[in-house]
Amino acid sequence: PLLLTSTVMEQYNISDVENFKGGELEVLKPEVFFPAKSYELNKLWRQEPTSLSDWRSWLSQTSMVHFYSSQTNKLLVQRNGEHEAIALLGPQYCPLSYQSSLWF
Repeated sequence: PLLLTSTVMEQYNISDVENFKGGELEVLKPEVFFPAKSYELNKLWRQEPTSLSDWRSWLSQTSMVHFYSSQTNKLLVQRNGEHEAIALLGPQYCPLSYQSSLWF
């Protein structure tokens, strides 16, 4: 992100890329890629069961989900889609990776 941000700022001679829209480039809101911030991991690994419709609603404006592996690599993935976004999304969008390891 830093390299892309600095490149856009330099190329378009701007000081901030937030909400930038140029002729051939539009910078999307961070929420499109980061529905949960690094300090909101409880949104990705939930204590209370979450219905499929609630997950869909929460992710409806998202194109990608960042799982912050440097912070979550020790979390147990129990493959329970009611509690873990990764268990809900992995089989559908990254099946080879998701099924490649018991401890994904």
